[in-house]
Amino acid sequence: MYMQRIIALLVVFAFGIVAHAQISQGTIVYERKFDIARHVQDEQLRHLLPAWQTSSYQMIFKDNTSIYLPLPPDEAPDPFATPAQKMMVFAGNVEEGAVYCDFHTNRQLTEAKIAEKKYIIVDTLRPVMWRLEDSTKIILKHICKKAVMGKGDSTRTIVWYATDIPTPLSPFFFGGALPGAILQLNMNNGDIILTATSISPKVDSKLLKAPVDGELISRMDYNAKMKVAMPNQVEIKKTIL
Repeated sequence: MYMQRIIALLVVFAFGIVAHAQISQGTIVYERKFDIARHVQDEQLRHLLPAWQTSSYQMIFKDNTSIYLPLPPDEAPDPFATPAQKMMVFAGNVEEGAVYCDFHTNRQLTEAKIAEKKYIIVDTLRPVMWRLEDSTKIILKHICKKAVMGKGDSTRTIVWYATDIPTPLSPFFFGGALPGAILQLNMNNGDIILTATSISPKVDSKLLKAPVDGELISRMDYNAKMKVAMPNQVEIKKTIL
């Protein structure tokens, strides 16, 4: 009788982990932590910065499309923030805006802005050479598998993806390359650490739309404009991406 109870409890626990099998739509909320201080050369300024810049994002997905966009902060920006804090907010925003992916057409559209001029960067989903490993871990009751890109610690990206969410969702530029949604990411040995904090079956159809407000531009042309307008931010972006 005792063993039967043990077995029953194990079955319930296992069911709780795999109950989300084959999720085809929903919303994933992520917490992103960015170590801006390691990119600041001035030692005094670096000591003024907090250990992490933390922000939240959401990934909405349905019918092989997705959109990744920032969640509004809990509080408005502090008008009395120190120069170091203002620099942290500016430099940490290395990804421009909402990123829309269509996995049917292999197309990616990214909202961006330079000097108040709005753009929509037209790109294809980039192929990424991942090394798939056998390691597993549980994230939000989902069994996740490990994948690694790069060799050295300073350029290596480690992700954990859930195969029971078969849409190849990625919070950065890795969409379409893995057999599941990325629920955790560690980029460049801690430059950026991103972790899913909640998963909901709800979909806001008003948000899950391709962006239309902005001038269409290729990724190459946009990067050239960024290099002229904001050279410091381009250097930070190259370092962490």
